[in-house]
Amino acid sequence: MYHTNYNNNNTWSQVKKFDPLIFTDGAPLLSEQQQQQQVENINKAFEYIIPHLDSTTIASCALVNHHFNTICNKQLWRIPRFDNGYLYGALHLFNRFIDLLPDVRPEQVAHQVTQLNLTEMEESLYESVRPYFFEYLIRYTPNLQILNLSKTNFLSTHSLQINTANSPHFTFPHLRALDLSYCDYISDDLLLALAPALPRLQHLRLDSLGTGAGGGERGLAAFADHCDSLASVSVRYNETIKDGSLMALAKFGKIRVKEVDLTGCAYITDTGLSTMARFNINLQYLSLA
Repeated sequence: MYHTNYNNNNTWSQVKKFDPLIFTDGAPLLSEQQQQQQVENINKAFEYIIPHLDSTTIASCALVNHHFNTICNKQLWRIPRFDNGYLYGALHLFNRFIDLLPDVRPEQVAHQVTQLNLTEMEESLYESVRPYFFEYLIRYTPNLQILNLSKTNFLSTHSLQINTANSPHFTFPHLRALDLSYCDYISDDLLLALAPALPRLQHLRLDSLGTGAGGGERGLAAFADHCDSLASVSVRYNETIKDGSLMALAKFGKIRVKEVDLTGCAYITDTGLSTMARFNINLQYLSLA
């Protein structure tokens, strides 16, 4: 049997040193400063790309290096997603998110949450939304800007029974957009309690609220009264909306209101429309289809 003699100096002398130029087609290697600049350019480009990636891809990118991990974690917390997975549904993931909020670092994690999309999230016989979910959102996500609760049925007046000892300031100071469309249990009492807590609200959707709960008439007037920045209002197919709501929009939102969608609001009359025409001087879009 043939044995290689590794102690033969002639054999080792024939081994060539690794030449990095083999893999660069003869191009000179970058200096340390150029390499650092190239890394910075890649990191900057990734910050523009990451908002367009899905959560699974972002989780994979987080494994690249420490810098990518930091950026990915910020993005995942900025816009948390609760898609149905193989093991757990959206509701379970949202409850887990709520339970984690008190334990995460507020300045670096929870305070980064700016958008929550809970649309079509449904409770079941086996699991329901945490009864304190709204209080936790107020306490631990103060920078929330967009909240979509359309087609959900778990927001009620009970959700707004906040423990004032733990949350003395019942407010979302930075919330700009709220969607409560197609929610069956949104009442005027709930809207009246919610409106003062949203001082910077700009976009409000109250489409097709359940008529049994009576949500809309006094509630819309409350938003017009308390939300000085309100610019866009949609109350499509909301049968509770009458002239009183339009008069409130004309009185309190006469300068800033620019868009109003009254599609399918059967109880609107010429009185309400003429009042808006007179006082909403910056109105740019009005739908009555």
